[in-house]
Amino acid sequence: MHVHGRAQLNIVLEGSEIHLGLNSPAANLVGFEHAPSSEADHAALGRTLTALRDGARLFEFNGAAACSVKNVEIASSLIEEAHAGHEHEDEDHTDVEAAYHFECAKPGKLERLNVELFEVFPGTEHLTVQFVIGDQQGAAELTPDDHVVAF
Repeated sequence: MHVHGRAQLNIVLEGSEIHLGLNSPAANLVGFEHAPSSEADHAALGRTLTALRDGARLFEFNGAAACSVKNVEIASSLIEEAHAGHEHEDEDHTDVEAAYHFECAKPGKLERLNVELFEVFPGTEHLTVQFVIGDQQGAAELTPDDHVVAF
């Protein structure tokens, strides 16, 4: 579902690996959804991609679990259009998908995740979270004032 201000985050722990999948309307992150056409658009997209790649800044697990980022992948038609240098006329709703792979030295000590997405991307107002951590499954609704997921 594409609603500006809202985004989804899925969290899965497999062994010592945590996979996070973020799906957000581009407007929440970049500020627009059209193909970047001006220098300002390209600069905004570049800043957004740099911020999205900093998984350790956006997603902070409690220290005892000793988690670190291993890989980040970002996909969006905005990125492809920027590289292709053309506009997509009927791209009314563009999403950004980011996949984060963390490795945790002590996954049994995983207790919480601070989501700093709201601070970095103020266009994001609401985050729906679903998680599977070991034998626990759960969901949370996060906002700028309540941005911690407890496992």
